[in-house]
Amino acid sequence: MGIDNIELTSSICQSLFSDKLVDTKSPATSDTDLKNNDIAFLGENRKKIIFLVNNDREKYLSSEELKVLDNLLIACKMKMEDIALVNFYPFRDINYEILTEHFGAKYILIFGISCSQLFLPFNIPDYQIQKFQEQIYLFNPPFRDLLTNKNAKMELWNCLKKMFLQ
Repeated sequence: MGIDNIELTSSICQSLFSDKLVDTKSPATSDTDLKNNDIAFLGENRKKIIFLVNNDREKYLSSEELKVLDNLLIACKMKMEDIALVNFYPFRDINYEILTEHFGAKYILIFGISCSQLFLPFNIPDYQIQKFQEQIYLFNPPFRDLLTNKNAKMELWNCLKKMFLQ
């Protein structure tokens, strides 16, 4: 056996490189990590409302998207302090149970994320207000669609009126 053909077992690799190797097959976060660490969010979550977005380009939303969100909140007689804006992208292994437990959520508005990604036991079509356990869910297309799709903005607005203004 030559030096080019040396095979190291995973336990030897782990002991040799314990501080240097990254396991690319393991998820970036685990349930244990999420339960023990805070999930980053904007706002103060005063009214226990989660806006869950899926943005791989920004930490939360672009400045244009934040303006749309702010306008929606104002129209619903709320402020940024009332909600928790969470970017799902860095926490792709999060599930609905962790979200509701961590934030004490009453309302969960989800943008660009499927029911299966949150490990919900059913599917909900976009723009259908759905109660499940003690929370109210609303699934929507990606938040960036609100910048260019007037119908998407109107559908969301109709749901928000039913949820928060009646």
